[in-house]
Parts: sequence; C-alpha cells; structure tokens
Amino acid sequence: MKPHPCLWLLVILILPIQLNACDVCGGGSGASGIGLFWAQPRSSIQLTSMLQRFQSDHGDHIYTRDQFLSFSLLFRHRITGRWFGQVAQPYQSNFRDGRSGVQSKSGLGDSRLSAHWIAWQKENSGGAGYVEIGGGIILPTGSYDANIHDHNLPENFNPGKGSWGWIIQPQANVTFGRISCIVQSEWKAYAPTPGGYRFGQEISAAGVVALNGLQWISMKWIPWIGNSFQWLETDHYGNGLHVFGTGGRAWMGSIGMQCIRSKLALGVNAQLPITQSFSSGEVNALTRASVNLGWFF
Repeated sequence: MKPHPCLWLLVILILPIQLNACDVCGGGSGASGIGLFWAQPRSSIQLTSMLQRFQSDHGDHIYTRDQFLSFSLLFRHRITGRWFGQVAQPYQSNFRDGRSGVQSKSGLGDSRLSAHWIAWQKENSGGAGYVEIGGGIILPTGSYDANIHDHNLPENFNPGKGSWGWIIQPQANVTFGRISCIVQSEWKAYAPTPGGYRFGQEISAAGVVALNGLQWISMKWIPWIGNSFQWLETDHYGNGLHVFGTGGRAWMGSIGMQCIRSKLALGVNAQLPITQSFSSGEVNALTRASVNLGWFF
C-alpha cells in the first residue's frame, strides 16, 4: 500500500533543523533563497541572486559589517517521468567593512550535482499537489584559501568550502483553489578540508502560502508570504575543538512576488529576522533579499 501523501508532508515538517550561519565572525553563507521557483516540477534554467547582510557590535559603536552576494546558475532537466537531474554553479562575492577597512573575497562557489524524484503527484478539479525528494553531492570546485586567516578574515569568508559535501532537498506543494501551500527544506554536510577544518552541517526549512489566479498586463502574478527557520551548527578545527564565532539560529519572516509570462518567470523576495542568535549574540542578521529569473520548459 502506498503511503498517504499527508505522511510525506508530515515527515518533511518534522525534519531536524540545522544550518551554518553566514555571520561576521565566521559563519558560512550559502542558504538558498526561499521562494516559489523550487515549487515547480518542470525542466528549467534559473538564475538567482541573493544578498545576505550581517553586523556585529564590538562596543563603543565600533561595527563590522559583512555582505554576502551570491549568483547561482541552475539547470534542471527531466530524465524520466518521475526523475530530474540538476546542476547548480554559484559565484560568491563577500565584502567586509571593519577594523581592517574594506576587504573582499570573490570567486566560484562549489558546484552541486543532484537527482530529484517525484514521490507523489496528483491533479484534479479539486486541487493539485506533489512531493519531491532530492539529493546529491557538492564538489570542492570553489575558490578556497586555507590561509585566509592571514588576511584577518574567517574561514567561512571563502566562496568555496574546500571539501566534498552532501545535500538532501525534500519539498511538498499542495494547491486548493487559488491557495498554494509549500514546504521546503535543505540539509547539507561536509567532509573535513585537507587541513582538517570541518564546516558544520546546514539545514534550512520554510513554509510558504501563495495566492494564484491574479492577472495583469498579460502576466500572472503570485504574491506569497512565509517564514523560515535556520539552525547553524558550529565549525570544528582539526583537533575537534569548536570554532568560536560560528553557529546560531534564526526565525525569519518572508514576503515575495512572482510574475509569469509564457515560459518566463521573475521572482523577488525579502526575508526579515524575527528572532535570532548568531555567535552567542554578538552578530545580528539584517534583511535579506533575492531575485530569481527562470525559463521553464
């Protein structure tokens, strides 16, 4: 007997939540922008830009401000009726304005190869929905400087991780009338770098409620609201000790809009921290924003 689709949804909702922060004291960037582009079981080419900002207060109004700007090109193609293959290549530009002045580190991020299985899909007059489970590997192809501390920058300021990684991406989408409910999550883990440094696990999860059926100037408009939770595991040195200034957690509210014309789609969204705790309270995440452009076929 096939599992009821509600069971798949329950499994996704209760996944343990972990993620590794992109904070000014050395957390890692790379969390996906939460939006509607994942919630489409179709072949596509997507370009996503995401800006994440963090700020720390060293006292006497002396601040360090970090900006992590990422661009990611993704190609997704249907292999068989229920299977998709996916390749993603990010580019990262990281900037810091602090005690040492303005510093930057840019370069290619780590490539991702993954396969995605449509575990359940249904569409009728009463509604539609599907559940997708994806997984794959993260290749150490990104720019990585093992001696980045010599420039007074944290390990996680590197565009790449310098090690192999694994990724799992489940999601569910259910539509009733004009309302769509979407649940997305992502888990990543990494092997140690050649120098023994181990980046912490990363898991993000989000829920989105979207309104369908709006038409204006020959385009479909889909506004949505949602929230996400992130738990950021601390990094570890080769001797097993925790890396100070890494790790944290946050609840974030999100709002966005996607417009569609024919096979093209454009989406924008913003995420605002509701509660957070990064680097023992020394770092604050600021508003995040992303822009997504996609061609679906």
